[in-house]
Amino acid sequence: MRSSNAQRTRNSAVPRWRANENLRRLVIRKETASALKQRATFDGMETLRKDGWRRVSLDQTKVEEVVCVTQKDEALVETN
Repeated sequence: MRSSNAQRTRNSAVPRWRANENLRRLVIRKETASALKQRATFDGMETLRKDGWRRVSLDQTKVEEVVCVTQKDEALVETN
């Protein structure tokens, strides 16, 4: 018999937000990923890490998965 954990489907962790005029201007000016992320979060985008912790609290994912995915995201932003 399969455990309940084996029956779970995978969820993707992707940032979602609606691009607004502020973000469009930053893209046109070729601003860094860090600047884009800062503006997007100010305008209401939920970061991968924040969404990940929400999913952990809902038992939809594991802490290890959130840490693995968001470390890559944070490293990408920090290099810009």
